[in-house]
Amino acid sequence: MTNPSTSPSPVFGLRAAGAGLLYPLGKRVKLCIDLEGCRGLPQAKALLGDSVLRSSYRVYFQYISPNRFEYPICSSYAEEGKGSLRGTVQWNEVLHLECFERSIIKITMHSPDSNVSYGTCLPVAHLLAEPELTLRTNSDCYCTLCLSTIQLPDDEGERDFDGYMDNNVEDQHHNAPVDLRVARSPSTGYTASSFHTVLCQLWSLLEFIRPLKAPKIDSFYIEPYLIQKCIYTVYKHSLDSQSYHPRIEALLAAMVATMDAILPLASTYMQQRTEFVPDILNQLHWAALIMEGLATGNKPLKHKNPGEELARLTWIIVTPGPEIRASSTSAGSNRLAVSGTIAKDALLFALEAVVQSSDAFPPLKSAASGLLFFATYADTASGNKKQIRDLYKRVDGLAASLRRGTAQGSPITVEHHDAISTLAEDIAALNKDLEDIIAERKSRFKRYFSAKRHGAQLQDVVTQLETARANYTTAVATANAMTTARVLAHVQTLTLVMGVSPLPALEMRGADVIPFPSRSGRIEEV
Repeated sequence: MTNPSTSPSPVFGLRAAGAGLLYPLGKRVKLCIDLEGCRGLPQAKALLGDSVLRSSYRVYFQYISPNRFEYPICSSYAEEGKGSLRGTVQWNEVLHLECFERSIIKITMHSPDSNVSYGTCLPVAHLLAEPELTLRTNSDCYCTLCLSTIQLPDDEGERDFDGYMDNNVEDQHHNAPVDLRVARSPSTGYTASSFHTVLCQLWSLLEFIRPLKAPKIDSFYIEPYLIQKCIYTVYKHSLDSQSYHPRIEALLAAMVATMDAILPLASTYMQQRTEFVPDILNQLHWAALIMEGLATGNKPLKHKNPGEELARLTWIIVTPGPEIRASSTSAGSNRLAVSGTIAKDALLFALEAVVQSSDAFPPLKSAASGLLFFATYADTASGNKKQIRDLYKRVDGLAASLRRGTAQGSPITVEHHDAISTLAEDIAALNKDLEDIIAERKSRFKRYFSAKRHGAQLQDVVTQLETARANYTTAVATANAMTTARVLAHVQTLTLVMGVSPLPALEMRGADVIPFPSRSGRIEEV
């Protein structure tokens, strides 16, 4: 009989302690916060006489709690400059909170007198380690919050924590016992692991973006917490759900793919792509909001499509510009990161979208699938990183030409169909050449003694890919010219036979000419 703790069956919700998958936000932790004070605040204004108009401030801590879904705690009000230096506030209070080890803590300091809020957002580990926190406003004003945080021992132990979760889940299911390791639908295992993955990735992403200095700074201290809260809401509803909405799975996959692509390069290239980080957070927030709406039964935002925008932003962030240099001192490790992660992840991300969107046009699907094969297996065909980058560059050029030649909403003539079919055949033939190289390189002996020949063969494949791109571009340009010529001849015939003019009358106003709306492709050019 199979041991339940080692069974490879899909996982739903919390797994037993021996099964290896912890609760998505980790273990329960108890924190004790000694809230001392804050400095760097606007100073009180002096009024007539000896009176002074002082602003009062209160600090709020918001987080996901094991006992309650969202449980904020707050300090008392304290006046600026009262009993302390001007521009400072003193509380000297002790606050206790209970959260998860991967909870994101949102800290907000608000003054009802001046209607201004300062804030930040940070993981629990940073709250424990940092005695001073910088709080910012939307206008990029900032102050410094002084506090000390320690983790209290959990007297109840992890066993009681697991028991609490079991009881909590039983309450949600009306006291019906639940086997948390059993999947309830074919998609359950995938989505449950995705919840765990995306919550861990969000925590790691916050680790990288906190030191960054960027515009729209409010996104940095608001949205990571809101994203985690929305995803956690969906996760809680999933414990009662027999199946998932397909769009929830699609958005989860998009979020996982986005952070899979940017997290390995965050320390190297995120500093040079800072202006796009708020946009990434905004699109992740939209995706989380749509998922929450679908899970809770609220009306989702149908006009929003964060998956496509995440793909575009990911392409921008993970593709280095010519001016970007790696922070690593190892040139070899930098080349490995560029050739192995940036180009491959970005190409796969875009080509998979093209393949999924071209079911109604088999030649296009075949060509895109062939390019996807190149992007997937290029690094196993050669140990020469420069050659791999050249291959990625040719594949990227072909993919761009393919998108331009088959823009969404554009007519497909017989000539266009033939051009794409020919390109698909050329790519299939080159795939066969690449498969032969990969098959030989599986043998260490052949890989060593045939390295030079494999390099020459791969270079020939790269050259033929460029030739295929040029042939396809020429064929599409010729087809466009022929189509234009046929349309012009048809219009000239109508002009002569029917006596109509193809041009608008001179007395027409500009508003009388109705423009046709343009439609963008699924993947935009970068």
